[in-house]
Amino acid sequence: MIQIHFHTDDNQQRWAWTEGLQAPGQWEMCVSVSWSENDARDKLISNFFKFIEKYLNSQPKRLLPQQTLRYGWSLLRFVQDRENLSGVGPDILRIEEQKNPFADGDPVYIPGIAQTLALLQIQNEAMVRNRTTGVSLYPSPSQSALICTRLTPETIQHLRPIMAHRSWQPKNPHESGWFIGCCEDNHNHNNANELTTVHLLHLVEQFPGIFPYLAMPVGMLLLFEERQAIIYRPNEEFGQADPKSLLTALP
Repeated sequence: MIQIHFHTDDNQQRWAWTEGLQAPGQWEMCVSVSWSENDARDKLISNFFKFIEKYLNSQPKRLLPQQTLRYGWSLLRFVQDRENLSGVGPDILRIEEQKNPFADGDPVYIPGIAQTLALLQIQNEAMVRNRTTGVSLYPSPSQSALICTRLTPETIQHLRPIMAHRSWQPKNPHESGWFIGCCEDNHNHNNANELTTVHLLHLVEQFPGIFPYLAMPVGMLLLFEERQAIIYRPNEEFGQADPKSLLTALP
């Protein structure tokens, strides 16, 4: 089992680093931390490194310099700390995150994982305050949702209500399990000709309000009204309004 250490360097920059990841071909890791000591987010850093440990134990591949890994919505990159910025030594992997995880094209990376954790918190908080049950499934921007053809980039801005149902367990890495549809009685969502697919990245760009809910478990159904979401847990006839208003812009 790994140990996770925190320290502050001479420039008052905090770092977190691992001890115990070493295995044939595997380097220890470090990440810069942008908040002060005794912050609750330290636990999120610990959870992240435990995820890394579990990931490494699940398969034979190692994480090496210049490799990337998806964590939640963001892409992370591992680089050798040649300049020993962490103070731990040059033979350690320093972790960087996408500067803009909502942008298309080749990613630009910045030090740390603060933004990555903030996005995870947005989705975790939505599940906690709406008392969801089941296994959370954190999607990536490249996964697809099945949507009805009446939801175009133009109509999704003002068409209400909109229904979102995580209706199936994803069968491959490219699927999210989400169906997004209009609520018009005269539109047949069982007709394949009335359906299409869209990457979640483009869906979120057009409709930021859906982002906090995208990690909800299979079986969850949401009804998006003008300023709020109504949450229906599996097998519940009546939904409850999310006490928090919809996002109107990307976080």
